[in-house]
Amino acid sequence: MQVYDYFTDPALAQALGMFTRFHLLDLGQLADKTLEGHKSVALMEKLLKYSRDRDLFQVISQELERLRDWLLGTGMTSHPIGFDYWETVLLYTSSVLNPKYNSEEELVALFAEKLSKDKEEVMQTIAQQIERRIRPQLERKIRLQLKKEIRLQLEKEIRAQLESRVKREIEESINKQESLQTKAMEIAQNMLKDQAPKEKVSKWTGLDLQAIERLLSEISFH
Repeated sequence: MQVYDYFTDPALAQALGMFTRFHLLDLGQLADKTLEGHKSVALMEKLLKYSRDRDLFQVISQELERLRDWLLGTGMTSHPIGFDYWETVLLYTSSVLNPKYNSEEELVALFAEKLSKDKEEVMQTIAQQIERRIRPQLERKIRLQLKKEIRLQLEKEIRAQLESRVKREIEESINKQESLQTKAMEIAQNMLKDQAPKEKVSKWTGLDLQAIERLLSEISFH
């Protein structure tokens, strides 16, 4: 299987040379004027070029001014890359902006000023992206926490059931022993009344001689 087989129209993808017509560019070596001639990708190319530069804020300010109408689709019935492209630019810039030089608040104010946007709309755009980014992590954390809580609850219930069963079994065992002890005492009393030797009574009932002596005393007393 080839990579083109994953396309809806493999023949068309191969004819367009989807993986044979790429050009590797060193953006750092290209002049800004050259990049500006790359039309729709020019803005992102300049952002990539200056993403680690302390002048990034100044660059984005100039680009927003230069491309304002194009970013907003002013005078266009259909935007070539979408009317929300400015949001993509904003989100990428906010992700690479160095807080040592400029704050996110300054970035929001810049976009609001250059693109005549409401600050709330700009902030909401960033907030939504942050939510999309952290939501999977938060959901995963909650799932793990719930699994842990469920496991602990199950362990608690199992432990309670086990303790209850063990307690019941011990009580039954004690009651059984007491019942056997009572039965042995009755048998011993009857044997002693029939004047059976103490040793024989002990052997048959399992009672020790001291217990038999006490029984014998009680019989003699009555």
